[in-house]
Amino acid sequence: MKPNVELLWQDEPYGDRYAQVRDILERPMRRLLPAFEGSREVVLQLNVSYFHAQTALVRSTFGGEHEIEFTFSLYDATTGALVYGPASRDLTFAAYGGRRAVEAEAMGLTQRAPIEARMHDWMISEFRLSVAPSGVTF
Repeated sequence: MKPNVELLWQDEPYGDRYAQVRDILERPMRRLLPAFEGSREVVLQLNVSYFHAQTALVRSTFGGEHEIEFTFSLYDATTGALVYGPASRDLTFAAYGGRRAVEAEAMGLTQRAPIEARMHDWMISEFRLSVAPSGVTF
């Protein structure tokens, strides 16, 4: 993740916010690695430019959106040659707000869960993986 990313993440204990967001975005990718098939090994580079989750105030009232914007490129793992990209993607989607957010929190579903599900579903769609979608409605 590039250091000049516009980042808003407050849903976990204080710490390295860049590392927390990196984990949120990479975890679904790591889970899907076994689903990739092909004759060429590639490296996926993701450059996040905008990541905004909800503040507690917004989440407790109207919700708003989870904003996730990035470019990605694929490189040949052996030669380092660019195979695809850079391509821009905007995965922004509606966030829970008000009572629905409170109910989700009570069930242990923090903002991390729908954001990871959105990344999971993007990977399935983008790379045509034969894996079931997350089941989360965006």
